[in-house]
Amino acid sequence: MGVALLRWNRGHRRMIAALLLPAIPVALIALVLLSQSRTWATDRATDQASRSAALISSTVVAPALSDDDLTGGAPTPARIRELDDALLPLIGDQIVRLKVWNADGAVVYSDLGDSIGERFEISHDLEEALAGDIHSGVSSLTKDENRAERDFGKLLEVYVPLGGGDQPVGAVEFYMGYEPIEAAVRADFRQVGLLVLIMIGLIYLALARFAVSAVRDRRRADAKAIEASQDPLTGIANR
Repeated sequence: MGVALLRWNRGHRRMIAALLLPAIPVALIALVLLSQSRTWATDRATDQASRSAALISSTVVAPALSDDDLTGGAPTPARIRELDDALLPLIGDQIVRLKVWNADGAVVYSDLGDSIGERFEISHDLEEALAGDIHSGVSSLTKDENRAERDFGKLLEVYVPLGGGDQPVGAVEFYMGYEPIEAAVRADFRQVGLLVLIMIGLIYLALARFAVSAVRDRRRADAKAIEASQDPLTGIANR
């Protein structure tokens, strides 16, 4: 009885170990994949917002601007009203602030009228746009030019070059509310995360099945070895 119980306990422990052992690497793989899925979802949502800003720039902002707006002096009150009529309808839940910059670092238009005419040191982000590249990133809102945007909370900044030819003559900066982006990230992450968990579950089941099969084979081999070492009639160990 005692020997049988000992054997049962040993086999039971082996079975538990067989089930737990594959869980460790599978759990690590799951954590890595879920982290990468979150990064992918964030990059995808940010890229979609950037492409949306670029489309709005090319279809609405750029056609409303003239060369004089970007290369001339400060706009007149009448010109500001014209730009307001064309560009203020863009402001809403998606775009909370809009600024048009010239190549000298001056704001030539903004939905916030007090910003028009202000000049700042050209930031790295604006410099990239003036070099012809679209730049996007979560704004720290710590720069002097962001004084009026801090009440909005977390924002995505997207700079889009303006002007034809190889050398842009200005850029439009969109400040986009981050809540819609976070909502898109959560939606994508839920879908991708579910697929990851299903895949990880299938991998674990395959590994666990293999491990359990190995334990059972070991138990059968042990049982055969014990039987071979005993007299079949008396159960006494052979000498």
